[in-house]
Amino acid sequence: MSDGNAQGNAAENTILFIRQGDQKDGYAEVVIDPDGKYATAAFYPPTPGGAFLTYPTAIAKLEDSGVKAGILNDAIQDAILKANSSHSSVKNVTIAACVPAADEIPEHFIIRKDLLERKPEIDVEAARIDWHSISAFTIVQPKEPIA
Repeated sequence: MSDGNAQGNAAENTILFIRQGDQKDGYAEVVIDPDGKYATAAFYPPTPGGAFLTYPTAIAKLEDSGVKAGILNDAIQDAILKANSSHSSVKNVTIAACVPAADEIPEHFIIRKDLLERKPEIDVEAARIDWHSISAFTIVQPKEPIA
């Protein structure tokens, strides 16, 4: 486990150990849900003579192990700070959570309402209608949005 990684069976939780380097150094034990929906961690301070666990090391090891989205950076920083400053372990910290998928909205246009509701102006009281003056088209200016 000196390389910093230990992983369980695919049907079980995956366990990842994050350590600065030496066995005396502070470390984190990360448990990743088998479905990949969340990850929790326990942070442990270094023993006397060991180095503190740092945030950049923890993030790098998480990303190397495949946890790249949904990382709760503030929770990780707070837990590392608490473990390093109080010299006591901090357990059951949720450090990553899946982001639920959003429904896709297909690409589309919404035509301006005033263009759809335009009707030719016909005077029904007139004795004669000049059909050449009535246009079925709407004239728009260049670069004027229509949708």
